[in-house]
Amino acid sequence: MVNSGEQLKLVEEAAAAGHTVIVNPGPLTASDDFARFLEIAPGSFIGIGAGGPDAAPHHHPRFDIDERAIALMTEILVRTALRTLS
Repeated sequence: MVNSGEQLKLVEEAAAAGHTVIVNPGPLTASDDFARFLEIAPGSFIGIGAGGPDAAPHHHPRFDIDERAIALMTEILVRTALRTLS
């Protein structure tokens, strides 16, 4: 999966405008169907920490999402959409 540089910049700017910390972990060996979407249209795959340092990993039966992450991701996506449309 390869992010579009332009789209990634929009997301980074949107995230930086709020109360977020941006961490670039470098290349990851994750797998996702989103890669197919990026073959069709430019975009950017991003992740948001939603569990905290003591949480079970995502997709684990004991994982308990920190629901504040939902509001944060919504805020970032809305800011990104507004920047895209302006």
